[in-house]
Amino acid sequence: MKKLKNKVFYTIFSILTISLLSFIVVFNVQNYLEEKKNVERSLNMSFDYGCNYLYHTT
Repeated sequence: MKKLKNKVFYTIFSILTISLLSFIVVFNVQNYLEEKKNVERSLNMSFDYGCNYLYHTT
């Protein structure tokens, strides 16, 4: 009986651990992609502003 309880415990623990880790990975990937998009947008705006500034001042 004790072996069965141990197996059930480890199985439930494993399922919960895998679920939690997958949730954390998905959340971090989404957050990373959003931050990457914001940085690219910011750099593009800066680059466009710099090119427009140089073009109009020369």
